[in-house]
Amino acid sequence: MGFWLCYRSLLRGTLGWPADGTTTLHLT
Repeated sequence: MGFWLCYRSLLRGTLGWPADGTTTLHLT
């Protein structure tokens, strides 16, 4: 879980797009 939270923050910081929705879909 913690890994995904960091992963989301990383994607949002680097790519600049809302990674929440995308990563949440991959998570579930």
